[in-house]
Amino acid sequence: MYQREMKVEEIAELFDVSPLTIRRDLDALAVDKALIRTHGGCIHAGRLTRETEYHSKVARNFDLKKA
Repeated sequence: MYQREMKVEEIAELFDVSPLTIRRDLDALAVDKALIRTHGGCIHAGRLTRETEYHSKVARNFDLKKA
């Protein structure tokens, strides 16, 4: 599935808010790994990115959890 990049200005116009508001929101969503921040916009991270993060945490703590 193709995921296109959305630009800050495009999102701001869509939601009728300032580009600064969108930039702050995108930064917060990027911290939560809900999207991938790009220069001037973002791309949806998708389910795969979140699952990969989960699996890496499980693998990292596997021995501790097993004990």
